Amino acid sequence: MSNLVINTDSLTDTERAIAEFLAVKARHTEEKKKKTWKPKINERYLFFDNVASINTEIWTQHRLDEERYSIGNCFKIKEDAEFAVEKLKVITELKRFAEENNPPEFKQNSFNKKWILAIRLGSDKIESIWVHSIYPMISFATEEIANAAINKVGIDRLKKYYLGISTESEV
Repeated sequence: MSNLVINTDSLTDTERAIAEFLAVKARHTEEKKKKTWKPKINERYLFFDNVASINTEIWTQHRLDEERYSIGNCFKIKEDAEFAVEKLKVITELKRFAEENNPPEFKQNSFNKKWILAIRLGSDKIESIWVHSIYPMISFATEEIANAAINKVGIDRLKKYYLGISTESEV
């Protein structure tokens, strides 16, 4: 991965927030690439089913094996499968909260002012920040709705499963 240094002094708050979001995403994507694992023939793997139960299967390169792998539902250890299930739950909770609390005229992927959940580089505090972006992300019509989502889902769960930040006890 090549490094890119950006002087953010001349950026607006919105541009700075987007740059920080992309930096975290790029770091997380690079870490994820290093962790990608694909079973070999006759190797046992774990996956979660349609009710989020963790199951095991033997890899035979069957169509179901390949389909699970293609959507990221193929794990070497139980903890990774459990993490993926909890991450999906947090994302679903946020999406539903946004759908239930944003006004009907609010459009998620339009170029309107919206509030997103973010964590500033060098900080461990989740903030709601406003952006003008069509970048697909869970967003909220007001700062109050975004802060209510933080309170409902929980700071520790958001950090760990939505923003991909380890808590002090996990380091």
